[in-house]
Amino acid sequence: MPLDPPRSVKGRRAAAVLVALVAAMAYAATLQYDFVWDDTLLIQQSWRLHHWEELPSLLTSHFWAEVGEASHYYRPLVTLTFFLDMRVWGLHPFGFHLTNVLAHAAVTLAVLAVARRAMDGALAAAICALAFALHPLHTESVSFVSGRTDVIATLFFLLALLAYDRGRDQERGAFLAWSLGAYLLALLAKEVAITLPAVLVVWDWLVRGDLGDRRAVKRAAARYAAYGAAAGLYLGLRVFALGGLVDSSVVAWGTPLARTLTTLKVVASYVWITIVPYPATAFYAVVPEGVSPGPWWWLAAAGLVAALGATTWAVRRAPAPGLGALWFWITLVPSVAVNLLPSPNTIMAERFLYLPTVGFCLVLGWTASRLLGPVEWGRATQVRPVPSLGLAAVLLVYAVLTLWRNEDWRDEYQLYSRMVETSPGAAVPHINLAFVQLPRGEIVPANQHLREAVRLAPGNPRAHAGLGLTETILDRREVGLRHGLEARALAPGNADVRASLGALYLYRGEPAGAVPELTESLRLKPNQVHAALNRALALAWLGQQQAAEAQLERALVLVRLMSPDLPLADRITAEVTAGRDPARARAAWERYIARLQAAGQLTPALAADLGRAEQQLGRMSVPYPDRRLDECGDDPRRAGGGGDDAGRSAAGRIATQPARCR
Repeated sequence: MPLDPPRSVKGRRAAAVLVALVAAMAYAATLQYDFVWDDTLLIQQSWRLHHWEELPSLLTSHFWAEVGEASHYYRPLVTLTFFLDMRVWGLHPFGFHLTNVLAHAAVTLAVLAVARRAMDGALAAAICALAFALHPLHTESVSFVSGRTDVIATLFFLLALLAYDRGRDQERGAFLAWSLGAYLLALLAKEVAITLPAVLVVWDWLVRGDLGDRRAVKRAAARYAAYGAAAGLYLGLRVFALGGLVDSSVVAWGTPLARTLTTLKVVASYVWITIVPYPATAFYAVVPEGVSPGPWWWLAAAGLVAALGATTWAVRRAPAPGLGALWFWITLVPSVAVNLLPSPNTIMAERFLYLPTVGFCLVLGWTASRLLGPVEWGRATQVRPVPSLGLAAVLLVYAVLTLWRNEDWRDEYQLYSRMVETSPGAAVPHINLAFVQLPRGEIVPANQHLREAVRLAPGNPRAHAGLGLTETILDRREVGLRHGLEARALAPGNADVRASLGALYLYRGEPAGAVPELTESLRLKPNQVHAALNRALALAWLGQQQAAEAQLERALVLVRLMSPDLPLADRITAEVTAGRDPARARAAWERYIARLQAAGQLTPALAADLGRAEQQLGRMSVPYPDRRLDECGDDPRRAGGGGDDAGRSAAGRIATQPARCR
């Protein structure tokens, strides 16, 4: 039964401990989760995170520099947190997830502090913080390691606001300096923090109420100018790192009218899922609007008008709900405005709502406290039962949905399966799931998903690259080659497409075709584990033993840093060294067998791999009922290797590679 805590240090501390614990407990299960999606590229496959001497380049290059893609993201503070986590935890995801959980708890405490300053009554502030701690839309930002961009940016955004307000109270320049420093750090975490000066204007207007005369406005303008200078410093750093403010290589999507109509629909969708966060998904397949808006657009437009009307009412009603409503719109602007520009990377995502939902929770906390009535500590008779039960129900539903949504992020198989379930009409989830199924030996399901992806997005090179691999594995080799070449034609400069085509040639028993593709792939993106191993194997098949062994040693350096438990490394080591170092080859086969057996359940394809390994060691006495070997000792359905990623996903990270009859 909610009660207004006493206005004392003890009560305030108790409330702070409560909301921090709730925030942490809501995501405690994620400490057992794996790396997923962008984590693979930004963390697992990052060469620079392992080396102190690379720290300067980490802080002076764009967010996706190691991936080999153009990017207009400059987020060195987030990259620095990855670097520090790597120093402490190595490649264990537990520590990275722990950082996310602790950061979310810290943000929740900052939300509580902001709410206390914006609203009368500790109860309203506590409700606001609890709602923020449990809101289901935050799962992507907290459960997903790479989603911490929004969490860290929001933390320093709130700290900058709190220091600013404290400085206004005490008229001390030190707090303004702290606020400016926090603002700069927020900008170095994510671009959305650029909106802080606008929020400060609303804060001074509604919360402090001191913009009523010209003199006050002039003083405020001087303060705001300091934040403009901090933003200018950030933009200068950004130009230095990126060579410009934005990426000039993007290609426009749709007409300006279509982009505008689509953006308005996305804004309405954001409002809806903020209020009703169910059903939700990690991947939103937004269909761009045409010249003539459809019926859903008109419904969304009506909802948007209603939301803007509610904002006007909130501003007139009281400072707290007015601040919350305007906060939501102001901090949402960067995420939706980018859709008006050519080729946004992501049209809609839940992580974009992490900072805006602070405003929503301010409105929710204020509204709930008014419905509950003037509650005094220790006087339960004044509690209104219906609003109390309603509030408890809302928070309980938030908690249940958060725990349920967290499970989507447990591992990549779970994540992409959920994406396919919730967004079956989008190609990306099908592609991502297929490339996770390949190393598991689930070739036929992977092929089906890739066929669907090609149908949905015939111009997607990742879809063609994956389909080429699976068709080749399933012995439809000419069809597979056609798709592999189509992928290369669509994206000749994509390292993962070239790596996939190289693997396809290996499956065809054509190392002469594989080597140029793998060489080009490694030129485009040098630190690819699987492409490096594949190239060593292809060179060995061509009889270039010295070059193959040199390539193998370079590949094993990457393996030790990025994938120390990769069975593929043992298998290819065995194949490459068999002729000149039989003892090393035998030891590698032994390790390979042990790793496959430790995996527990073997698919027919992996059982075939195990059979080949034992065959090489002369041990075929142990029966494997599911082993299906052809006359060469190979299963033609076995998964093969592609690039280390396919567009910020698991695509191309395939765990086993082909052996050919010699």
